[in-house]
Amino acid sequence: MRIISGNFRGRKLIKFNKEGIKPTTDKMRESIFNIVISYLKVNEKNNNVPLKNFTVLDIFAGTGALGIEAISRGAEKVTFIEKSRDNLNVLYKNIDLLKISEKVKIINVVLKLKTFICINEVIITIILKFMVTILKRGIVLNNL
Repeated sequence: MRIISGNFRGRKLIKFNKEGIKPTTDKMRESIFNIVISYLKVNEKNNNVPLKNFTVLDIFAGTGALGIEAISRGAEKVTFIEKSRDNLNVLYKNIDLLKISEKVKIINVVLKLKTFICINEVIITIILKFMVTILKRGIVLNNL
């Protein structure tokens, strides 16, 4: 598992040594950021650091790969939410490895089902609005 782009490009992250744990793959993270950055570049001219001044929320953080990728690409702050002690240990190690503790906040919490459903509804709404914007503008995103 490695950071795909930005200041930490190519840096390897510490992985889980537990069976059944499946972190977000490099390819999936790359696809997510390609979509987000394509959207930001369409809506903001001359944006060389698309995530500059952004704060990112990484829910069910695991290793922190998604949030760390955001920091690598210019995000100012990342808040990680994770409940598992084992996952938190790996997350803290990755933060220490890259010396980014001043840019992160970690919340150790168990999200109740009602909260989880609300979060998913918000995420789905954001994705749908994003897709409508893409369709209205006739934007074609490659490599998805």
